[in-house]
Amino acid sequence: MKTKTFLGSAVGLAWTIQAVAALPHGAAGAAENFSRNAEGAGSVRAHRSRKLDIPWLGTKTPWSESYKASVYGKEEDTDDFDVLETRPLAGKVTSGSTRNLQTYNFLHITDIHSDPYYLPNSDPESLCHRRGFNAGSSSHYFGYRGSECDSPFSLVNGTFDYLKRVFSSETNFILWTGDSSRHDRDNRLRRRPGEAEVEIGQIVQLFTTSFNISAIPVIPSIGNWDIHPANSLPAGPNSNIDRLYSAFEPLLRTGNPEEEAEISATFKKGGYFVRSIVPNALDVISVNTLYFFSGNEAVRDCIDFSRSGDLKTILRTSNHPGDIQLLWIVEQLERAKSRGSRVILSGHVPPQSDSGDLFTESCLKWWGQISGDYSDVVMAQYFGHINRDLVTYVTTQRNTSATSEDANDGSRNKYHLVTLTPKSLDDLDMSEISIVSSIFTSPSIVPVYNPGFKFGTVVVHDTEAEYLSYVMEHSQYFVDVEKANRLHDRPGMVPFPEYEPLDFNRGCSTQDSLAIESLSPSIWEDWIRRLQTKSRVSRNLLVFRSARS
Repeated sequence: MKTKTFLGSAVGLAWTIQAVAALPHGAAGAAENFSRNAEGAGSVRAHRSRKLDIPWLGTKTPWSESYKASVYGKEEDTDDFDVLETRPLAGKVTSGSTRNLQTYNFLHITDIHSDPYYLPNSDPESLCHRRGFNAGSSSHYFGYRGSECDSPFSLVNGTFDYLKRVFSSETNFILWTGDSSRHDRDNRLRRRPGEAEVEIGQIVQLFTTSFNISAIPVIPSIGNWDIHPANSLPAGPNSNIDRLYSAFEPLLRTGNPEEEAEISATFKKGGYFVRSIVPNALDVISVNTLYFFSGNEAVRDCIDFSRSGDLKTILRTSNHPGDIQLLWIVEQLERAKSRGSRVILSGHVPPQSDSGDLFTESCLKWWGQISGDYSDVVMAQYFGHINRDLVTYVTTQRNTSATSEDANDGSRNKYHLVTLTPKSLDDLDMSEISIVSSIFTSPSIVPVYNPGFKFGTVVVHDTEAEYLSYVMEHSQYFVDVEKANRLHDRPGMVPFPEYEPLDFNRGCSTQDSLAIESLSPSIWEDWIRRLQTKSRVSRNLLVFRSARS
């Protein structure tokens, strides 16, 4: 059998050998599985009907398109709302009487959690690392939905195969919002220093060979499981951030020496950076949310929040890594505003979810204040971490003098975050509040639920009229992982050791499924008003669908 290096990396292969050799007694099955994946990684085999040049994490078996169609069938359209308007393709200019608008498509991919030790037909109580009494009748070849098991290579490979086949020519930029390495939950198979960076490097290589990254920027962010130990990142610079920079470095090359130098400096300082997507029109700021995250054991809360005094002056008095980053974000937003550009904020941990606040108290207040004060610059915010698709609104009182308590109390924020749920929908009084900005999360690849990702379209005005730039639409794509597992296990199926193609379905679209014309604040307000006039059952159903869109 021909030996191949782990994704073409001698470092990765060396780590593979060390990790397998160090496996505890009783994990022989996981070792066998990991060794087999490592041996086949980096191989590229041609389909009988087409060639795919992706460096698979495992070996790949050729399938014809006709066979795939017979196995997976055709995508079914489950939308139940009228289509409002067909969007133009990316890069196409839409001309009006006095305006030129350009559309750009993007992918939001998050929480891959690739697990080199995943063992099909294993016990989920072992995190799918060992066989035992609880092994199911299905092999869970593509992952064990609803368990604490992470993503097998078959799921990761299948996802990138689909992304390459369907989206490589339709995408202008990609938001990759962290947590690509496995969880450190298995006491018999603890993560080792450097393991997270190796697993991140594998995903980086999949991005670089699935997309033309010189034309399609991939903007990575640091997740709380991308560091070692997890959930513990002290102020930078530090060795953890340096290793992550090395892992992400192929994606941080822009071809502009000045921009690359700035990215290198800010990333190595604190794990954050800004990248231009459309010159003088659209930037993405990759935020290191671990310095705001309440789960980060290595840092305390941000400086006490206050509306009394200049925001930048207050932040400059602190040496907290979160405050230093907030000040830097404000400076980037002001630079963008001076150029007439809009900005997308992208990171791992969202400030809030439907289960509560995820940022520490003062960090959350500062984040809300900045999100509101610079809502004319921030087009939207995108995060991962929670494995689901939610929207959170940045709101403010329509009449700022109506709440004297808030107005007179400098410790209270004039902006509030509201995550859309059936309950919060009932509480939203659109006659009293207005929406100024939106925060989005996306479904994860790791099968906590069905694996999924988001595909979106932004509209950018090609003049200085920056107020015309906005997010037009989101669509969610998902794969029914249990159905995929059943198809893989069906009688007569020829067994394949490493890889079999996956097809995702377009599950929900903000335009087609939810009848939302665009994702700008005023359109959201109109949609909420319309939704509040419907029956409670209809409202709950639509909010549920918006959480999957």
